[in-house]
Amino acid sequence: MLLSLAGPGRGGDVAPADASASASTRAVLQYLASLPQRTEKKLLSGQFVSGYPEVTLATVEKIHKETGEWVALLGFDYYAPKSARLVGLEERKPARWEVVNPLIKAHWKEGGLATINLHMTNPWTGNNAWDKTGDLAELMTADTGASRFYRRQLAMIADGLDDLQKAGVVVLFRPFHEINGGWFWWGAKDPETTKRLWRAMFQYLTVERRLHNLIWVYNSRTMLHYPGDDCADMTSFDLYHDDPAMAKQAYDEALTARKPFALGEYGPGRATKVTAPLDYDYGPFAQRIGASIPQTVYFLCWSGPWGLDANRNAGRLLNDPLVVNRDDLQRDLFPKLSIAPMEKR
Repeated sequence: MLLSLAGPGRGGDVAPADASASASTRAVLQYLASLPQRTEKKLLSGQFVSGYPEVTLATVEKIHKETGEWVALLGFDYYAPKSARLVGLEERKPARWEVVNPLIKAHWKEGGLATINLHMTNPWTGNNAWDKTGDLAELMTADTGASRFYRRQLAMIADGLDDLQKAGVVVLFRPFHEINGGWFWWGAKDPETTKRLWRAMFQYLTVERRLHNLIWVYNSRTMLHYPGDDCADMTSFDLYHDDPAMAKQAYDEALTARKPFALGEYGPGRATKVTAPLDYDYGPFAQRIGASIPQTVYFLCWSGPWGLDANRNAGRLLNDPLVVNRDDLQRDLFPKLSIAPMEKR
């Protein structure tokens, strides 16, 4: 029985959105879909490690030093974060996959998974993702400076994902993240246009570029922009709040897609203007997820003041019976994968 018919966590085979998905991609998706039916070891730990030019593994190395555990899932971005101070032509930033991919490969080699989101440069202005200028329909219907710039970005992103595919790496790919919000150039736009833009990206990456190492993760607090089961493998949203129970309504809506669900980003407190230490107690976090949004298959703590390294009791969280860390993946998932470089189909 397919997951789209049976619902997440009820066993059976999972049908990936990409009909040509690699065996390893299918195995990772199957593993994630199986987690909700477990009573223990059902929630992957995760930590974002920031974006170019600040990308390093220092955060997760610090977490390991303090807790003795490596998180299962690392989050990356091919673009610079909003806070990065860039000058000159760097503002029209390309996808810096050459800097990021070696860290992803290193984590994968040790038995860890990676997720990639994209703070893509605004195609109309060359400014960062928070510049809301532009009409999305132009990117698909007109041969303009913006559409050409956007296609160049997609080509560079595809180059990076192809480099990972050649290394055998499966990617949880989270494009157009926070698509419901009005703070990015792709966010809070006409839902039908947004769906078309997602589907066009899916077509380009899976058919034209033949990338079959991607698990497509829809990310929104609403299903209004959901592009369809045939081009999404998972649902997720980002949550910046102390208590995951406050997201129950959005969680219930996300489960209507009958796909595995995740917290694409998590941070205690607020998402912006954090100037003082949060001093959040991460210790009971897994139990809170289990009590309020129990089919969640992973969480990805954001970096900086929200990170596992910057708050209390990360060790207690990573040793919670519910939590899956990298050594668990090494034992339970990676023996099922074809680690040899993937051949394009």
